[in-house]
Amino acid sequence: MQSKQGSEKRGTVSWQGLWMKLRHSEQIMVKQDVPHAGQGCIDKHRLIVALDGSGSIEIDASCYPVKEGEAWLLLPGQSCSFYIVSSRKLTCHALAFEVYREAESEDGEAITLHRTTLPFAGRVTCLSQPTLRMRCGSIGEAWEQTDARSRFRAQTQLQELMYELLPDSQCAASEDSLETLEQTRLYLDGHYQESWTIEKLAAMAGLSPSYAPWIT
Repeated sequence: MQSKQGSEKRGTVSWQGLWMKLRHSEQIMVKQDVPHAGQGCIDKHRLIVALDGSGSIEIDASCYPVKEGEAWLLLPGQSCSFYIVSSRKLTCHALAFEVYREAESEDGEAITLHRTTLPFAGRVTCLSQPTLRMRCGSIGEAWEQTDARSRFRAQTQLQELMYELLPDSQCAASEDSLETLEQTRLYLDGHYQESWTIEKLAAMAGLSPSYAPWIT
């Protein structure tokens, strides 16, 4: 992932025999920098939904501005951290899940499940902020009940949410460049004492390092 607009790793989703198993649901209140958020689920896919506020998300070694109404898909093994300006806040909902694909026997009497990985990652915004908030809230409430019926409902709601997110994620529109630069400026205002490289600043602003005269 080298830039905001180019952060999405793309591929074609095959829906045949595909299903997902929710393993964890958590709301994260970011009042200060949170390094290595969600590392306990790093071996799973994670959907990070920004519900309120703004800040930055660092995926592996690249930073991107993030604001409410955005969703980010992380593949197993990808690290994730959140950063905010000291006077601001960021509320996110994190859903950790595993992805499986069914393989049916020749006689059709047995089904084998194989764990697989989705063919893309990155920003998957395609729903309105109120819709994302409602869906995450509903999944979270059902998951917290812990009884089998409620957990089953949370599973079905995850399937529905991912169904709505995956097709449109193939053509996620790039954000307005001025807004992205403003978010980057606000972030720098709160982290001016840190050391920065042109590559990292360019990634936050969604620019190539070679097209970043505003940094110098």
